[in-house]
Amino acid sequence: MTTGQLQETSEEQFAAHVSRLARMGSQSELLRLFDERNAAYLGHSAPAIARMRGWLLLAYSHETAVLDLSDCALPYVLEELQTAHDAYLTTAALICLRSWHQPDPAFCNALSGALSFARGHDLPVCTGEYGGIGLNGNTSPMRELAATLHWMGDSAAPMAAELHDLVRSRAATVDVLRQIESLCLSFKQGDACCSSLPFNSILGRLSFGAARPTGIEALDAVVFEDQMGVSSTCQQIFQGHPTIVAFFYSRCDNPLKCSLTIWKLARTQGVLAARGLASSIATVGITYDSAYDTPDRLLRYGHNRGLKMDGHNKLIRTTSGFAVLRRYFDLGVSFFESLVSRHPIEVFVLDRDGRIAFSYTRLNWSEEIVVSDAASLLSARQSGNAGSLSAAMPAPGLLASLVPKCPVCWAGYMNSIGLTGWAFATPSQSTLLWLAAGLLMIHLALAFWRVRTVGWRISQALSLVGAAFLAANLAWAPKGFLYAGIALMLAASLTDVRQTTSQRPGA
Repeated sequence: MTTGQLQETSEEQFAAHVSRLARMGSQSELLRLFDERNAAYLGHSAPAIARMRGWLLLAYSHETAVLDLSDCALPYVLEELQTAHDAYLTTAALICLRSWHQPDPAFCNALSGALSFARGHDLPVCTGEYGGIGLNGNTSPMRELAATLHWMGDSAAPMAAELHDLVRSRAATVDVLRQIESLCLSFKQGDACCSSLPFNSILGRLSFGAARPTGIEALDAVVFEDQMGVSSTCQQIFQGHPTIVAFFYSRCDNPLKCSLTIWKLARTQGVLAARGLASSIATVGITYDSAYDTPDRLLRYGHNRGLKMDGHNKLIRTTSGFAVLRRYFDLGVSFFESLVSRHPIEVFVLDRDGRIAFSYTRLNWSEEIVVSDAASLLSARQSGNAGSLSAAMPAPGLLASLVPKCPVCWAGYMNSIGLTGWAFATPSQSTLLWLAAGLLMIHLALAFWRVRTVGWRISQALSLVGAAFLAANLAWAPKGFLYAGIALMLAASLTDVRQTTSQRPGA
């Protein structure tokens, strides 16, 4: 075994492999093991995977390791703290976080999750032993939390109220309480109000705005059933409107993952209603556990978390084709026999064609941001229509440039296209000029409508200057003005289409 992509293996083999990679300093190989879909986790239960991932995190903190926590591994550490649910894994994540090069207030949200868990699950942990939990433990989640808060220093000031509450409740050992109380006394009002951590190094890499090129037709083999027992295809559920999709399952024993996700989906529905978007954007929850989550269970689960369920908003399960769905969304879920053994938080925004436009994984997501991203897909479609019109905008102006300036030229035009024998009335020169002027007026009207739609752009300026050149050509026919006007309007059209296309998801 020389790479991080192990085949199905025992816990003992996994632990030995991780220790060997840590001694070698093979950071890239260790990073591959953070992916829940790695074959190393196949056939392992949720408690086993917690031990495996805890040992993996400790690889960054053992004295024999030559590794520092990288920005690629940091989101996994924060995920374990924010959704803390296992004493050994939480302890390992707290120790691992201190391998980051400097404290940052951005960690406080995740540390709050670890604090909530540690208050009720402060078990002894032995960090030098694989999966070590027992009476011979040399530390605990609360002790490592205190050590991490001490490392954070003033950067932990946003947690001051929670820490004061912990001290008042006496919900920790005496030495831990003294350490936290000393930290609280050192806080100054206004400390650590801002994070120095670049947004892209954490949340930015977990949310992306590039739609996949494949549409919902890739899911033709998938059939869904909703909370009312009604069967639907992917096209019926996802096409024609943006959709906010959240994955969950009702047997999840971590309240900070599935239960919280559906509760936040219900809050998302409230944000949509407040913005007047409830009828334009759908919300859908999809269970990982289709065999267990029957329509009745889905209905109760959603109802108990305040979720609105109707024809536009629903909880669904697959009755066939889950493997296809899993590949399409690139889901991070893994299974132990028929049970879900591990999964991250996974929320997506689909565009009107069912393509994935935005993803939010691992760390908890903001309802406001998700709704804003979904709403941008509505405006993107409007911009797309405007872009199509902008491509046709120069047509009246170009036609104006082709209108002949005199009756003799009109006859020449008719002859050149083989219409000489037809009974066309020869228009007067004033009629031809009025025709060209009318086409230019149509062009200007379209141009100003475009300005009201998307604002001033360089393309609008080019278009108006081009129209001015064509108008001057009609009035005085100065040399070169005709060709300059045509070139400027074509450039305006190409520039506008390029700008509009680059703003669409997936462009």
